[in-house]
Amino acid sequence: MLRKVERILISVVIVIAGLTALYGIYVMVCFGDAFAIKRIEIEGDWKYLSAERLATEAAITEGESLFWLSMDDVHARLKNNPWVKATVVRRMLPDTLWIYAEEYRPRAIVFADGFFYTDETGVLFKVPEAGEEKDFPVLSGIKVLEGRKLDDKNSERLLSMLGIISSFEKSAAGLEHGIAEVNFDKERGYSIITREKPMQIYLGHAAAQDAFKMIDDILPEVKKRFARIKYMLANEPERLVVKYQTS
Repeated sequence: MLRKVERILISVVIVIAGLTALYGIYVMVCFGDAFAIKRIEIEGDWKYLSAERLATEAAITEGESLFWLSMDDVHARLKNNPWVKATVVRRMLPDTLWIYAEEYRPRAIVFADGFFYTDETGVLFKVPEAGEEKDFPVLSGIKVLEGRKLDDKNSERLLSMLGIISSFEKSAAGLEHGIAEVNFDKERGYSIITREKPMQIYLGHAAAQDAFKMIDDILPEVKKRFARIKYMLANEPERLVVKYQTS
């Protein structure tokens, strides 16, 4: 009987010692300096963001415990910056917090009761502000809902416009003239206004790539006339109409 009691007491002592050790580890990890943040490493390929700006917006206090820090809160604070597209936040023991941030890159500016940057995937991510870059093609003729949202039809039209920009920029005409605006009209379809020697190219609802190939094929002949082009009608398959300015 005495030995049984001794074994029980020894077991209790071992359990208490184990719990005490675990509590000590808990206190050291959560409240001690062993895992206090001493370095914040921020990485990414940016044109519009900076490590200094992101560090400020992350609002992390040096000396804060890595284990008490909420990753979700850091993500949320960084995403408050409209240039931030995605973030990754990692603990790197014993004392480093690592942040990777991806930024939005404007592809064009949408004009619809205001101006909005859009990236290449059709996300309207912010309103251009004073001092920010604005040398992008303008997209007009679509409707933007509250909260920079698009319904399915206008989202499809926006993606078509972005596709038109990409196709035209790769064409001989696009390389020579550039692109200032893409417009959508329910009746006339899509059209382009060029940047250099401004002219309008009506694409209608036809495939833009076929229209641009047709334009490239006749471009050498058009140049021989030494006349300013007013507009082109490329809205019918295998038919191109060129209107020249008369004065």
